[in-house]
Amino acid sequence: MGVDPGLANTGWGVVEDRGARIVPVAYGCIETDSSLEMAQRLSIIYSKITAAFERYRPQELSIEEIYFGANTKSAIATAHARGAVLVAAGCRQMAVGEYTPMQIKKAVVGTGAAEKNQVQYMVQ
Repeated sequence: MGVDPGLANTGWGVVEDRGARIVPVAYGCIETDSSLEMAQRLSIIYSKITAAFERYRPQELSIEEIYFGANTKSAIATAHARGAVLVAAGCRQMAVGEYTPMQIKKAVVGTGAAEKNQVQYMVQ
C-alpha cells in the first residue's frame, strides 16, 4: 500500500504484484474537515487507514517523507497525518518504506523534477 499523507487529504492505493505486472487493487482518499480539532482529524485518519489495512491486508507500506519547503506550517500538519498512518502500520508490524517526493517522482515518471500532474497521469 502506498500512502500520500496530508491532514486535509490522505491518499492511499493498494497494488498487487503479479509477477511481470503490478495490478491496481483499490484506492481512496481520507478527508478531514478543517473545522475539527487536530486530535479528531488524526483519529479519523488513523481509523480509516486502519479499516483499509484490515480490508486489503497489505504486507508493506510505502509512505512519503516530509518535505520542508517554504510552508513549514503545512509540513508540520502533514507530519501529524504521517504519524497517524505510521502508528497504524506499526500496530500491525508492517514493513515500512519511506521515500522522498523526488524518489517517488523518479520511480513513477522517470525524473525527480516531475510535476504533480505528470505523476497523476502516469499512475492513472
